[in-house]
Amino acid sequence: MSALSDPHVIQLHRKSVSHTVYDLAWVPVSGRLIEVGISPRGTGVLSMWKLDEKDLKCVAEHNKAAGLRCCTFGGSLLPRRHVSAGDFDGRLLVWDIEDMSRPVYHTKGHEGIINTIDAVGGRDANALGAPEIVTGGADGVVNVWDTRQAGDPVATLKPSADSMGEKQGVKQRPDCWCVRFGGCNGSDGQRTVAAGYDSGDLKLWDLRAMKVSWSHHFDNGIASLDFDKQEGEPNKLVLGTLEGRMISLDLQTLNPTTGYPFVSTKISNEGKGSSVWAIKHAPNHPNLWLSSWAGRLGVFEYKYPEQRSRTDPQMGKQGVAGTVNMVSDSILSSQPVNSISWNREKEGLVAWSCFDQTVCVGMVNNLD
Repeated sequence: MSALSDPHVIQLHRKSVSHTVYDLAWVPVSGRLIEVGISPRGTGVLSMWKLDEKDLKCVAEHNKAAGLRCCTFGGSLLPRRHVSAGDFDGRLLVWDIEDMSRPVYHTKGHEGIINTIDAVGGRDANALGAPEIVTGGADGVVNVWDTRQAGDPVATLKPSADSMGEKQGVKQRPDCWCVRFGGCNGSDGQRTVAAGYDSGDLKLWDLRAMKVSWSHHFDNGIASLDFDKQEGEPNKLVLGTLEGRMISLDLQTLNPTTGYPFVSTKISNEGKGSSVWAIKHAPNHPNLWLSSWAGRLGVFEYKYPEQRSRTDPQMGKQGVAGTVNMVSDSILSSQPVNSISWNREKEGLVAWSCFDQTVCVGMVNNLD
């Protein structure tokens, strides 16, 4: 049982909508929220919500040609507020939220649904480097985009022949379910993309060297992942998988034989319906994060070991994984919580969406 002084999720507002919500993101430096999804007719929905002292209200709703699967403000340089989104037709679209009638940038990015999106550079281009967007699709492809350049992506990672699965005798590409930027350094151009696949494969892609620096196969499909921070050297990466498992990797030490150390945590025993849908680290608290599974949100904490590496006479220098503790968890819905977004300006303010067609806002208290 968690102590009263531990961080807890407190729901403040819960609003029902008439469409399926897939993702949401706070508008930078504001109390507004963008939410994307798909209507019963199969068209896209892009809505803006405003939080004030009394209520959470939908202040604008726009219909789009195809369902929208994911969104981010990560590559938007202030004072502009450009939201990037991926749709069910494989298109990458970028809108200025002050005029969402037509995109300021759009391109055909994938064959089939864009499952996942992330972006970097908007918050601090000096520390993180130039703005870029990364997308992962049902075609198994990961693309990196620079919206200053029209047309093709600036980098592409395609499934290798040995990563192809087989179903009823037919070769199939792995489905890319999640991507994140990390290890970003504006001074030397260093940047890493982590990509997780339905096959259980994890790939770390070094964009400066243009190669996969490390890959590993886990037993279950990777539904979500998140670096503890975007800037600086890669430090930690947390994965959420099918079958209710969470895997925390320490990225400080790579052994050529054993790879990166990790600790695996079973957080749900609810069987096939217990995917870890979303993981998001708290801003300014790299050892704390929210994970969602079923209709729950849990606060987790990573604790480092006394020594993060050791030297084995046969294997050489190896990393040592820490421990993960569930600080608290809250039952918030009868359906899965499928997306999470922290507000970077207001400590503890967080939004989430559920498959019961709701948009929610709450607070995580006691983060310090």
